[in-house]
Amino acid sequence: MNAIGFSDGDAGLHLALHLPPGCDDLAISREARAAGIITRPLSGYYMQAEAARRGLMLGYAFVPDAQIAPAFDKLAGIIKKHWPA
Repeated sequence: MNAIGFSDGDAGLHLALHLPPGCDDLAISREARAAGIITRPLSGYYMQAEAARRGLMLGYAFVPDAQIAPAFDKLAGIIKKHWPA
């Protein structure tokens, strides 16, 4: 898989952003936090590290609509820096 995908977020307060293998979701999450964007690495939700999918949990419950696009643009730039070659 070489593309980003989203899990359906119609009924929740979070979206799961799936990343390709080789993307370091821990590093992306740390860098995003330093930039003021709170994400959670999906790999941390797996019991077995070797089975973990890479991705980010994105919460949107209390984010004003006007702030979502600029924050996502910033996050996209961070993800690009960590994209596997």
